[in-house]
Amino acid sequence: MHEQTLSQKTRFLILLAEVLLLCLATYLAFGTLFPPSGDKGFWFYSALLGLVLGTRLDTPFFAKPADVVLYAAPAAAALFLGSSWEKWDSGERVAFSLAETFCITTGFIAAFAILSHDSAKPSIQRISNAARVLSETLGAPRTLFTVVVVFAVYAFHRHAVREVAVIGGVWALTALLSPLEGFVRLFRRLNRIWRPGVILDADGEVVAYQTPGIILIRQTPNSKIETGAFLVIQDPLGKTRLALALDHVGRDEGLLLRTIEVSDAPIPDTIKNQTSVLSPNSVAAISADDSDLSHGRLVQLKKSLVGLVSPDTSVETLFFEIVNRLDGLEEGRLVEAQIGERTVTYQVVNGLTKEEVVHQKNTYGYARA
Repeated sequence: MHEQTLSQKTRFLILLAEVLLLCLATYLAFGTLFPPSGDKGFWFYSALLGLVLGTRLDTPFFAKPADVVLYAAPAAAALFLGSSWEKWDSGERVAFSLAETFCITTGFIAAFAILSHDSAKPSIQRISNAARVLSETLGAPRTLFTVVVVFAVYAFHRHAVREVAVIGGVWALTALLSPLEGFVRLFRRLNRIWRPGVILDADGEVVAYQTPGIILIRQTPNSKIETGAFLVIQDPLGKTRLALALDHVGRDEGLLLRTIEVSDAPIPDTIKNQTSVLSPNSVAAISADDSDLSHGRLVQLKKSLVGLVSPDTSVETLFFEIVNRLDGLEEGRLVEAQIGERTVTYQVVNGLTKEEVVHQKNTYGYARA
């Protein structure tokens, strides 16, 4: 498992601490807890405050194109409203032009990625994906508002050494190093060493609940969930769900993993307690051995699971979508399906390929038997 994602509550507490740090920096530089309005307060209200809020609450992991537009537009507007073109020298005008151009260009790239997302032309799709990657990188709060901070320091504070040092230091502590976040992560890693198994890592989030028992999950970038792995899901309604990983069915902002809920297996209280610290709709992988899972039909037969019952199935004819290509699954092979309380045996007689829309026009091909 990868390093645990901080919960929204923890990120909010770090946000409050960093706002206090900004106020302390303002007191050291200007003698007041909040900087004056105008040029001297531009770095605080338009740059670092937006950076901290965006990084901690809105997009702590990655910025989608829609988020980038929401960041770039206010940043460009703040630069424009705070400009004094007639009073500036050539250096300040160049710094302003570069910062403004960066914000506007980043916003347009993100807007293009949104508008061209559903294009059917392969060439446009490639350009759209490139625009999405660029906007996610250039439009991240740390990148976008750092440009604004650099402009503010050059235009309004470069003649005051103390102000430059304080603003640069607080920028490093909030945007570059994030020591508070590092301290929280270090504490949790040490807690894991001395109290192993206390904290579960978030390996993804629920995207959709589909046909009965099917749960679609978007994996986090660093998670590696194997087919057949057991997952616990922190349902926002307060119920802890157990699911079995089936297969990957495409990607949007991350890999899309299809799972099936194991509703008849009891979840140990230790797992429920570990899951309780996760954010709603978070997903964590667990070990079947560690969780002492031994009950439930899917748990016992997971190695022989070959597919999911498909539409158009009747009592006489079974159609199923193959999710696990076991050796020997061929014409003439016998398979079992549960109908109510009974287990019914069928014989495989044919197969064909199909395509289905999974989520937000993501399509994937599969075999139907």
